[in-house]
Amino acid sequence: EAYAGGIDHETGFGYIVSPSTCFAWNATTAYSLYPTCYMFPMPPVTTTSGNLLTPFASFVPYGTTREPGLIVVSGEGELRFWDSVDTGLAGAEHFTSTQLDLVSGEYVTGLYRYEVRSLAPQICIYYHS
Repeated sequence: EAYAGGIDHETGFGYIVSPSTCFAWNATTAYSLYPTCYMFPMPPVTTTSGNLLTPFASFVPYGTTREPGLIVVSGEGELRFWDSVDTGLAGAEHFTSTQLDLVSGEYVTGLYRYEVRSLAPQICIYYHS
């Protein structure tokens, strides 16, 4: 199973994502024996092409007043959004989901968060055929 990961310097959270699960944690807290790990189920892979792309993930910052949200998108274009990573402690079963309108042969190749001065964070999804 393939894995990808990263650290979001704005939120201070890190993640490791596989085709089945995304693990997230606060990377800025002091090291401890038992760090809090949040777990999120990834969209199921339904393709028969064997194209098992690792989903793409990004945190959604809300400032210092609360935990960030999490957005993921599968290679097949299913997007999932959790308003707070805290839901990852309770099974992360409640999320908003939508399917990108990809045509046959297209697949998602990236998910990037960017911010424009004085605007809310924006998410950009790249896809390719």
